[in-house]
Amino acid sequence: MRLIHAQDSELMLLSSSDGLKLDDIEPISIRNEIAALTNIRKVAAETLAFYPETLEHDRKLLASGELVMFSNKRNCVVQRHGEKEVLVWLCECADKAIPFLQMAWKDLKRLAAKHNNGASGFDFYVTSVVVPLVKRG
Repeated sequence: MRLIHAQDSELMLLSSSDGLKLDDIEPISIRNEIAALTNIRKVAAETLAFYPETLEHDRKLLASGELVMFSNKRNCVVQRHGEKEVLVWLCECADKAIPFLQMAWKDLKRLAAKHNNGASGFDFYVTSVVVPLVKRG
């Protein structure tokens, strides 16, 4: 998504890299990261809408004990549940990260400190992507 949303000088930065690997593009700019996150959120939400049941429905179904362990039906629900968890996480990550990216460094510092322990994927994203981008402005 970073490559897809790169513009002008951002493309120049990417093209000047030796051995550019499309699956390993570092954060480029705040504008680019917000555009990439916005697109990821949109696609994840659209994909979630295709499922006839919600993530919560799948959780309840798996917790109910109605599905026979190791059955095809249960395995399908486990797989579907996992896909939905990833999509929901992507939406939530974008919803939380975009406002962080729009903050001034002096305001973000306090919030970023709470994510410095790296206990979650979002914490890692904040410390490794959001903080460096906002810090350099």
